[in-house]
Amino acid sequence: MSYYYQDPHFFWCESIEELKTRIETSDFVIYDQRLSCDIDCLKSDRSPNLFFAIQGGEFLKDLHQCYPIFNVLMQNPHLPPKPRFIAIGGGSITDTVGFIAAIYKRGCPLVFVPSTWLAAIDAAHGGKNALNYAGLKNMLGTFYFPNEIWFCRALFERLPSEQAEDAWAEALKVALIDSHSLYKKMCQTVQSSSSCQDGHTQKTPCIDLWPLLPDLIEAKYKIVRQDPYDEKKIRYRLNLGHTLGHIIESQRQLSHGRAVGYGLRFAYEFSKFENVLETELWLPGIPSLAELQQLLPQLNNLAHFLKHDKKHTKGIEFVFIQRPGQIVTRSISIDQITSFIKYLSHG
Repeated sequence: MSYYYQDPHFFWCESIEELKTRIETSDFVIYDQRLSCDIDCLKSDRSPNLFFAIQGGEFLKDLHQCYPIFNVLMQNPHLPPKPRFIAIGGGSITDTVGFIAAIYKRGCPLVFVPSTWLAAIDAAHGGKNALNYAGLKNMLGTFYFPNEIWFCRALFERLPSEQAEDAWAEALKVALIDSHSLYKKMCQTVQSSSSCQDGHTQKTPCIDLWPLLPDLIEAKYKIVRQDPYDEKKIRYRLNLGHTLGHIIESQRQLSHGRAVGYGLRFAYEFSKFENVLETELWLPGIPSLAELQQLLPQLNNLAHFLKHDKKHTKGIEFVFIQRPGQIVTRSISIDQITSFIKYLSHG
């Protein structure tokens, strides 16, 4: 079944004060408690603006963590019957609030204000909102698209450099999927940064992602517009690096961005092994083959986790790299993946 889809409205601003002008007194603002100082600037004398702090992090993506928010929704007399949700935070915040907005009274207006690079590049876009269940990633979820996404540069300028490093793998993934020109632009940005000594460093680059955001966001929406509800398997391309990345994230408690970095390296090596890759590529800031080989023996129950992969039907829809801008999705067996993991582990 097909549903109507429309891109969200984007609002770009430099300061927290500019965000304040967009918040209405009837909005339900849910934010990461680590942003409390910034949020204090948003609170208006025009109460009852409702601001509700929660602790961001992967543990938040659990159904039981939603109950306090449901209680506020049911008990607060200042909220309208169907408030507009405003989620300010990283990917765990947008996932959780997006999920709640989708199911509360069969859907409420939704605004995302990403406060991490990873959320700004990936999590805030595409309408996939999900919670984890039984130790498996994103098992409970909805397709529910935000009406608006607001980008505030001030929120990103205060982030530690590690946040940009964590988002790099997702940014490079999007560039590889989109085009040679965007991939080249990313590489040139790294080569001109101070963190790149010889043009071939594997160190994650410390660069300003803000100028790249419009291109990276548009690259993702090019795919989302073609297949907003995952009906045609076109969106499967966005899973590049995630088949193994999600397993690593779940088992090794790595950040999503770091885990996807390992997953992207695995997809690259698998593409070479299967003779899909047409030419050697530079993957700046991505874990090396040696680092991947060191991590793989630490993984267990791979067949179980792969069986529950959302792209698993008769086989796993694995995303291979042919060249920048040309991504190939093939159905392969779980045994093929586990066999290649064993091959790399003993390499």
